[in-house]
Amino acid sequence: MAITFPANPANGETHTHNGQIYVYNSTRGYWLLKKSADVSVQQAQRSTFVATASQTTHSVVYDAGSPVVVSVNGVMLNPSDFTAENGTSITFETALTVNDEVDIVFYQPTASNLTRHSVSDTAPSNASSGDLWFNSANLKTYVYYDDGSSAQWVVTNPLGADGADGAAGADGSSVAAYANFAAFANGTTEGDFAFAQDTKALYVWDGTEWDRVYSGPQQSVEWETQLDADYTFVPGSNPTTLTVSATDPDGFPINYNFSTVPASTNAANITQGSDPNTNQFTITPNNFGTFTLRVTADDGVSTIKTTSSIQVMNPPQLLDLSGGTGGTSGSTVYTASGGAVVTSPYGTYNSGSNYWMEYLFDGATNTGSTTDYWLTSGGTSGDYLEVDLSSHTVSGTPIAYIEKIIIYPYSRSDSFTNITSVDISNDGTTWTNVSGDLGMTSTTHPLGASEQVDINSAATYIRLQMSRTGNWGYSMHELQIYAS
Repeated sequence: MAITFPANPANGETHTHNGQIYVYNSTRGYWLLKKSADVSVQQAQRSTFVATASQTTHSVVYDAGSPVVVSVNGVMLNPSDFTAENGTSITFETALTVNDEVDIVFYQPTASNLTRHSVSDTAPSNASSGDLWFNSANLKTYVYYDDGSSAQWVVTNPLGADGADGAAGADGSSVAAYANFAAFANGTTEGDFAFAQDTKALYVWDGTEWDRVYSGPQQSVEWETQLDADYTFVPGSNPTTLTVSATDPDGFPINYNFSTVPASTNAANITQGSDPNTNQFTITPNNFGTFTLRVTADDGVSTIKTTSSIQVMNPPQLLDLSGGTGGTSGSTVYTASGGAVVTSPYGTYNSGSNYWMEYLFDGATNTGSTTDYWLTSGGTSGDYLEVDLSSHTVSGTPIAYIEKIIIYPYSRSDSFTNITSVDISNDGTTWTNVSGDLGMTSTTHPLGASEQVDINSAATYIRLQMSRTGNWGYSMHELQIYAS
């Protein structure tokens, strides 16, 4: 933005704009910038030119950092309207118009009005009042002072007399050497050090115990003995102690801790051994339930963990599913006396009292009688036999865990049923596969042969997907379920 100066100024008249003071020089016929009250103009350089259309840069040599005054067509520009910093050119914020007359004046401050700073072992010569000198020999700062009658260097921060000596400090901590850690005596002062000669290890007394001081690259704690993946306990049985073991390559002591998920469980009480057996955890089973035990080992820097699934239940046993109702000729549902429900999409083959579902659980596994195995009236690919144990109880206790099943196919020359997959569930809706095709044939599984499928999972539903050969429906001699 252009500066509007007073009309018809007198020589020496001043004008202030944006905090800058301008002085009119009638001899030169233009306004001069007064940078500060203590800087006077000693000499000036001048450059004039006629602008071309849309010109924004003018090349000219000057001292970078010197004050610059630019006038266009006799009007002085505000310093924010141009940039003059590199000593080789001037850039205009707004492009000039063709035939604009540009007048540029470069000013240099008088050296006597500048404050000089010096660093040396000896006082500078030709000093002016107000100059500063840092004496690198005694690390003191001086100012050159002229009082009108004499001039000399005066220290800017004179020191007073030395104060009295302070009180003596407390004795530092001591370092005692011992043959090994077992020989350590309790420290008398928090912060005392002790050195174990056998392990070349340094310890510090924290007021209660000795803590080893870490040095060198950190090495992680490692397991020597971990928890098994799972454990099963019987409610009310004797306590069982689980032992883990970890080692630290750096020789630091190991800290053991445990937690459970869920955090609170009434299935068992867990107690940790006291020193030096903190790596032992005693499980006292109380009630039916399942939880996860997590044991950690750390050396104060790195931590490792081992986890195990804990189940408290009665030992799995062969379920008695006999003596139920339904599952007779044409029926698709059989209900065992304990509450288990057995279903299949196709009804039982209609032939008097033969082939009923209850024969799946009568304990006959190797007879050829036509009255002790199950047979459907038909079937299509993908049919199944499903057992719902969610309402089944043993001595009043609901089923929660299935260990295994044993399948005895009925083998005859004109009909055979194979199991293509075994799935389990806790709700009868979401299924988890535990076995694929068993590959049973009348050749590999003659009368009395069986196939065992290990499950070992918390579940209440079993579904057997089936395929068949021959003209008859699906068949099975015996189905044994071990659960608790």
